[in-house]
Amino acid sequence: MTYGSDFTEKELLNDLLISENHIASSYNSSIIETTSKNLRNILSISLSNVQDCQFEVLGAMNQRGWYKFTEVNSNNLENAKKKFITISNELL
Repeated sequence: MTYGSDFTEKELLNDLLISENHIASSYNSSIIETTSKNLRNILSISLSNVQDCQFEVLGAMNQRGWYKFTEVNSNNLENAKKKFITISNELL
């Protein structure tokens, strides 16, 4: 399926995903740098909304076979958790 004259649905979804990633990064940087609690709360809500949109786009891409989700097995998850705890403890 094409939209307009040049872009396929796959290209549009990919562009949307990239755009949402940039927006999320900008919100995250702004949250870190603000000193206003109220602004931080507003930006945090906006970031959450962008993350929800990203997830929906990924789901649409996954349904069409354009983005594959990788299943995480419990061993890999446990190893990642241990690694994170080790790094976190080293920073303290």
